[in-house]
Amino acid sequence: MSAVGAETPPARTQFPGAAHPAMDFRHQVVPRSCWPQPRCDRYHWRRRQLLPIPMLSLVRFFVQLCFLRVRPQDLPASRALLGLVAAVNVLIGTLLVTPALGNPFTALQASLLDTAILAGFVWLLLRFRNHPGRFVQAATAAIGVSAVIAAASLPLQWMLPTDATEGVTAAAET
Repeated sequence: MSAVGAETPPARTQFPGAAHPAMDFRHQVVPRSCWPQPRCDRYHWRRRQLLPIPMLSLVRFFVQLCFLRVRPQDLPASRALLGLVAAVNVLIGTLLVTPALGNPFTALQASLLDTAILAGFVWLLLRFRNHPGRFVQAATAAIGVSAVIAAASLPLQWMLPTDATEGVTAAAET
């Protein structure tokens, strides 16, 4: 008594783990929306940190680059990131040089010149080695490392005497 066009269920040997093909879920991928979501209704300690997480990971990356634990190729080739790192380097360099020069405008000019010379040197080396396409990543890495080293030397600079001649005369008297 079979009707015309009625389908018979497939044999059990085709799906060994399930009684029916509709019950076999092993081939399906669970969408990301069904994954458990973190609870956001509680106060979380990360909400009160100094830098947002992406900025903190970027600072961590440049510190690891100073210790040669990561490679410059791991940086994204982003001109916006190069501009951000150059601006931070200019700001830290200005803070570093202002006590020695006395004038913040002169310190800003010196810091801009320092960043431009570093970027020009990287561009010249890459041009000489026939790799001009790597400029954005290499310049971002070099300027970022310069900013990390300058930021590490800021406390030492603040401990030095503020007047440039004061340090010279103190060294000459001893």
